[in-house]
Amino acid sequence: MDWREFWSIFCARLSRESGLSEHEKISCLENAMSDKGAKVIVRVHSASDSYSECVKALQERYDRNKIVYRHHVQKLSQLKPVQDTYESLCQTVQDLTRHSYGMKSCDGATFEQLIIAMVEPLLLTVLSKLWSDLPPTLADLLKFLKRRRSQAVEAIVPPKPSSQSKFQ
Repeated sequence: MDWREFWSIFCARLSRESGLSEHEKISCLENAMSDKGAKVIVRVHSASDSYSECVKALQERYDRNKIVYRHHVQKLSQLKPVQDTYESLCQTVQDLTRHSYGMKSCDGATFEQLIIAMVEPLLLTVLSKLWSDLPPTLADLLKFLKRRRSQAVEAIVPPKPSSQSKFQ
């Protein structure tokens, strides 16, 4: 289950429990978490007994469009070939629906973001670290890759000697 799906279900359950104190809301949140990292975030921020601080920390960590979008693209790229069977067709429809809705839920996601999300996993670790500091646009990605290509060529091909002689 992705963050947005979890959060909408959790909020719906919490709204049925009116009158909970901040501490009780934090306990509910921690109990609902399955991810160990998320539980740690809740515990650290629960020291202040501020439910809103816990929520803010979790949203900063998990509610990130780029990561969510990339996750859905990755899952779509890993779909199994479709068989002409009821089970296979049902699974494919379910997967396509879930991931396409997930991608649509990412604010401002475009065709450009789809291309970037498909290319980013192909970048080697060194390149992806350099790339991650740049704003995510297709033009920037292409510029970045062209610049890296030029640097790679310069490293392979020595510069031509100048036409001027040293003894003039």
